[in-house]
Order: sequence, then structure tokens, then C-alpha cells
Amino acid sequence: MFINAEDKLLALDEVSPSKSYDVSRSSEPSQPVEKKSEKRPDRLKFLNGDSISGQFRGITDGYLLWRHPSFSEPVQVVAKDVSSIQLETAQSIDSGPEDCVVSLVSGGRLNGK
Repeated sequence: MFINAEDKLLALDEVSPSKSYDVSRSSEPSQPVEKKSEKRPDRLKFLNGDSISGQFRGITDGYLLWRHPSFSEPVQVVAKDVSSIQLETAQSIDSGPEDCVVSLVSGGRLNGK
């Protein structure tokens, strides 16, 4: 292929690339976005791979209690169908004398009665 450069026909392989160190933009630079300091929700993962975000509320009689903004009340989830729970929200719990603490291998703790 040939191009016309200053009234001369040149083969493209005869033309050296031009270098520019100028910054080129097609639009204005975006403004920095401030990160929100929102707490991340907990995540409940099922054995089939599905997951849902929300807030872990406890375990009662073989059911997990899970709160999600789409539900008016905490939902009961069959505990044996759950693969894992990722707890993101840290809650301070005042332990009474009858409370117990389960220490997890990961370093986490579960308080309960």
C-alpha cells in the first residue's frame, strides 16, 4: 500500500513511525471517586453454589436465620443446605455467665447460649 506524503508516493515500510510524548485525551479526566465507608454484607453460600448477601442472625433448631432487605422478616434456611457463611459485620456481644464461645480454626469466634 502506498501513501502520499508531501507529494511523494512512499511505501508504508519506508515510513518510520512518529513518536509523541504529549499526553492525548479524547475526554476530560474523570474526577476521583470517594470510597463509601459502608459495611459489606455477610454472604450465605449454599451447597449448590448459589449465594445471597444479607445479615446472619443466628441458628435455631437446625435453621439459620438470615436477614435480607427483600424480606420483611428474617428467613429460615435449612442449615444442612449451607456450604459456608462469610461474616463481614463485626458485632459486639455482651456475654453473660451462661453464654459459650466457639473458637474457629480461622481465628473467628462464635458466641451463643
